[in-house]
Amino acid sequence: MSRVGKIAFFGVAGAAVLGMTGSQSARLKRDYTPLQARIMTVETDCFVESGNAGLVKKGTKRLAYMDCDAAPTIAAGFDYSRSSVKERVTVTYAYVSPVDRQRYKGSFVSRGHGKSGDFRVGGTVPIFAHKKIAARSRTAGSNPFVNNANEI
Repeated sequence: MSRVGKIAFFGVAGAAVLGMTGSQSARLKRDYTPLQARIMTVETDCFVESGNAGLVKKGTKRLAYMDCDAAPTIAAGFDYSRSSVKERVTVTYAYVSPVDRQRYKGSFVSRGHGKSGDFRVGGTVPIFAHKKIAARSRTAGSNPFVNNANEI
């Protein structure tokens, strides 16, 4: 592929990604209300992953999740470094819906290094509650078009 072809390809791909992210942002602002939710549970486990490789469950292609205290030892046994151990944090939250003023629960998963320290039971987390469907909520994720004060 020529240089001009590569520039055109990456330009179109970049525009498509920005368009999808902007569309998600528009739907989020149109259909959801930002609010603070109370954290009910925080569950942490770990996995080993480095680049495209990682430890998987035997007979599957899914990552093997394990106790975080054991993960560094297990990683070393498979010739992975300590930095290959990452956390998966599952947070369950409760919020009051703006639709019917009733209490609902939701959850999200956060992956990476040291994520569990970001969440404490009893603390709050910014979420978006649906404006018409009381039991629907979500987080902003990593959308760059959404105000950081409302992001996870």
